[in-house]
Amino acid sequence: MPGFELLDEKELDAVRDVLQKGKLFRYGYGKNNNNSFSARFERRIAKILNVPFVHAVSSGTAAVRVAIEFLDLQPGDEVITTCFTFVATVEAIIEAGGVPVIVDIDRTYNMSPAALEQAINEKTRAVVVVHMLGAQARMNEIMAIAKKHNLPVIEDTAQAFGAKLGRQFLGTFGDVGTFSFDFGKTITTGEGGAVVTKDEKIFNRMHQYADHGHVHDFSLQRGMEPHYVRGFNYRIGEINSAIGLVQLEKYKQHASTMKAIKKKLKDKTAAAGSFEFREILDPEHELSDTLVTICKNKKQAMVINSKIENAGFMSKILPEAMRWHFAAHWDHLIARLPYYKGKDPKKMWTQSAELLERSVSVGIRYKITDEQIDRIANCFRPL
Repeated sequence: MPGFELLDEKELDAVRDVLQKGKLFRYGYGKNNNNSFSARFERRIAKILNVPFVHAVSSGTAAVRVAIEFLDLQPGDEVITTCFTFVATVEAIIEAGGVPVIVDIDRTYNMSPAALEQAINEKTRAVVVVHMLGAQARMNEIMAIAKKHNLPVIEDTAQAFGAKLGRQFLGTFGDVGTFSFDFGKTITTGEGGAVVTKDEKIFNRMHQYADHGHVHDFSLQRGMEPHYVRGFNYRIGEINSAIGLVQLEKYKQHASTMKAIKKKLKDKTAAAGSFEFREILDPEHELSDTLVTICKNKKQAMVINSKIENAGFMSKILPEAMRWHFAAHWDHLIARLPYYKGKDPKKMWTQSAELLERSVSVGIRYKITDEQIDRIANCFRPL
């Protein structure tokens, strides 16, 4: 359920409210205040996720980059992440000066704990684990490994806002969680993101870095504040935050509907042929916004994908946009890094490739009809 499906007059009213107030920049032009739309957006996220510190930023990519800043990466420091993620995860590690060490996934389509453990060495500085397509990585195992090796953990939760593992929200297991609110996410602000943490020291470093080093002392006029750390501009706009406040109130209302829609589509797809499905660690608390079907081989997956397109629909990432979500296609990004010199990305994550290349992923829409569900499921029937 992308949030844009739920856009209505309430978002228009929110934008109108921002424009009527005439303050599009959250920090204003006089003394700062803590009642901007962005501050209220942050407080609402904090309440939902049950975390003390949230800072909204300009995108999910920005969120990962801001999160990595607290690591103080030095040349040669390695950050382990997963081969199945949006390219931004690896881009952010490189932008921060780190070496991305990319590991295989397992049947959850998220980081393999065994692959993580094998990749750790004396240069490893942190782990960036990703929760892909609305479902949980093996956080209990991953956190245990990280703790054993004294490694910070960042959760890239761009595609899983609101999902849980047990009673705990994804994005709140590690030292920092990051979220995306772009046009295709469950909560959309058009473009935007957030970082969350339980550590005040990390929080201060992140919100200062995201705004050129400003400390956000609301007792002082902006420009009179001291600065202690380097920074850059990853600020979110007031219009984006105002839209986000409306969206946060909507997504919870439709969670049960999404679960029912996914079950219906999964049952009909299962009846169409002998298929396996992605392993979901906690079905009760996933987002239910994606159904991943595992085919017999790559050829079958491509045939089914073609049938889905001919029926007027699209797959979701697999296989439709895998070039942007699987590291084997990122020669442009990693070939220049010394760590990957002499290595062929096409041959590096063969275990993951074998699974991903025979997968078909279908996005679940809130407004999908029973007739459309039948048409999609029929695409999985034998020729």
